[in-house]
Amino acid sequence: MSELVLDPEIQKDILRTGLVILAGKSAGKSVAAKWLASQILQKKILSDMDVRVKITDSCQNWIHSFDPIPSQIVTKETRYLRGIDENEPNMLYDLEFNDTESAIQIIQKLLLHDLTVNREKKMVGKLNYWTFYVIEEAQNIIGRYALTGRKGEFWLKIISEGRNFNISFILIGQRAADISAQAIERAQGYLLGRMTGDNDRAKVKRICGSNSGIDEDITKLKSGEFIYYNGAKSWEIKFPLYEPKTKPILVGIGGEVYCRERLT
Repeated sequence: MSELVLDPEIQKDILRTGLVILAGKSAGKSVAAKWLASQILQKKILSDMDVRVKITDSCQNWIHSFDPIPSQIVTKETRYLRGIDENEPNMLYDLEFNDTESAIQIIQKLLLHDLTVNREKKMVGKLNYWTFYVIEEAQNIIGRYALTGRKGEFWLKIISEGRNFNISFILIGQRAADISAQAIERAQGYLLGRMTGDNDRAKVKRICGSNSGIDEDITKLKSGEFIYYNGAKSWEIKFPLYEPKTKPILVGIGGEVYCRERLT
């Protein structure tokens, strides 16, 4: 297979509006996300600017096979600011929690840190980079009702205003119906893989329009095949099988930073 070259318009969309990756089980959504994140890290896409990548994963999809990005295993023993390295430009956080609330709290603290730092840099004209947050199993973090009520105020603010401070999101999930509609609508960039459920197809029809036919097309896709839609146009994309050359570099576990190896 020839090397995939991502359309420049799609690259600009992803930076400007963020991205929601939706696909059923074994449809290749994590592979697509890994390819995108790897391309950003290797400066093969969005190469004309400084783009940083922070990945939060609670299902061990990334820790065993990805680029040589610094990584931390975060457990309940990890203490924020003492054990979590939030200053590393690129980082993979492997969240080892049985409950979603703990994972949500960690991600919120990381986001709040970056929002505060970026706000201060923008105030003095020194905000010259973007930060992408890649959130696996987004339905567990930004679920259907996550942006409602007082608990949802933070997420509503960060998703609505994050781009003003150069923070964008790649949200990865299986079912569109399980992720906050407000979060999905604010992304405006959608990478849609194979889905066959009636609820998900109905959701896609609302996103893409009843005349687009995308809600029917997604039922025919194979693993690794996606339709990208930006609210006006659509592209068909076949992602290559992601084959990492190494594992992420483990720099901390549980709260003890025992290795400080860096990318060269």
